[in-house]
Amino acid sequence: MKRFLIRTLGCKVNQYDSEVLRESLISTGWTESEDTPSLVIVNTCTVTAVSDEKSRKLIRRLHRRFPLARIVATGCYAERDTQALLQVEGVSDVIPGRKKWEVLSVAEESAHQPATAPFFGGVGSLAGHSRAFLKIEDGCESFCSYCIVPLVRGPVRSRDPDDAIDEARRLIDSGFQEIVLTGIHLGAYGKESGNESLPQLVERMCEIPGQWRLRLSSIEIGEVSDRLLDAMTSSEKVCPHLHIPLQSGDDRILKLMNRRYTRSDFLDAVKRLRKRLPAPGLTTDVLVGFPGEGELEFESTRSLCREITFSRLHVFPFSPREGTLAFAMPGRLPPTEIRPRVDELCALGRTLQDDFAKRFIDRTVEVLVESKRDKKTGMFRGYSERYVRVMLNGPDDLKGTLVRAKGIKTDGAGTLVAEQSND
Repeated sequence: MKRFLIRTLGCKVNQYDSEVLRESLISTGWTESEDTPSLVIVNTCTVTAVSDEKSRKLIRRLHRRFPLARIVATGCYAERDTQALLQVEGVSDVIPGRKKWEVLSVAEESAHQPATAPFFGGVGSLAGHSRAFLKIEDGCESFCSYCIVPLVRGPVRSRDPDDAIDEARRLIDSGFQEIVLTGIHLGAYGKESGNESLPQLVERMCEIPGQWRLRLSSIEIGEVSDRLLDAMTSSEKVCPHLHIPLQSGDDRILKLMNRRYTRSDFLDAVKRLRKRLPAPGLTTDVLVGFPGEGELEFESTRSLCREITFSRLHVFPFSPREGTLAFAMPGRLPPTEIRPRVDELCALGRTLQDDFAKRFIDRTVEVLVESKRDKKTGMFRGYSERYVRVMLNGPDDLKGTLVRAKGIKTDGAGTLVAEQSND
């Protein structure tokens, strides 16, 4: 019997791509196995040096566990540095990320080359996930000075809107009650082809009947248009939550990063969207320790995070990536200077997260219940429509469903403790 195992690092787009590979293998007679795989696929990430190291460690660990298995490395790290992965003990094949569908040919030891389109027919489910990721776009052409992604993912390619809607219907029909639209540069959807824009696609998707909700993954602040806000506010299916990368709150650093907004641009846009969306959850990415960042520039970032009152901060230390403009920039900071700033912003993020969660004490929220219970408390975990982490009690048949719950308290770390509500 042909048995395989897939392990994935990195973003939601990578998780989606792995699911495409998984379902494609199963359709050709392979069986997924956690115990005796003859084929192991590692879908790597290379967004930071830490991501590279995690990929190598995972491969070595899998090789020790399955010494007779054929290990195939693919994904973004495989695209960026094939030779580095070939030198990792246990690796049999390395397939660049933009050709990852050739894994299917390797699996069958066939010369036949499968389709190389970045969507490859879509998925019917997502194993192990309560929410379904739906990839509608791949690639990026922004070339932020610190980011390797445009070099490993390539230019923007958008999915046919009818195909995307058909896949959303299949996922909803299979029982998923939350769909997350994902892409490398989600806001660029449709721009290279002149097809439907993201707001138009959102409007069409919201016409799909049933009890389910739609969430957008990361989107740039300049792409939160009035048309998109119209689409988000015209249907109760769209979650009032946006993940909008900030990266820095200092104008000089933003310019060096090749980000296309200023501090005041970002703040004005947030004020505008808050007038349209009801108490939105606003999460963000912050990059700390960019070359030339001093205490004043860091304070600009910290103060803007406090002023905007994000509901969650994802904080990352600068990681030099060869091939990017920032790699050769002067003023690179030592880790001993970056680490305390990361810790400080993470502490601020925990405070902001708990403050936001407290706003929903004695209020009813809609929670997508996850499949696993919390090991310490035995309670279910999930996320509200505004991406507040929630814990609640209930029977097993709540798994994977949308539940109304009333907030009781927070745990002090950003989680809302709630109980089921009939409101």
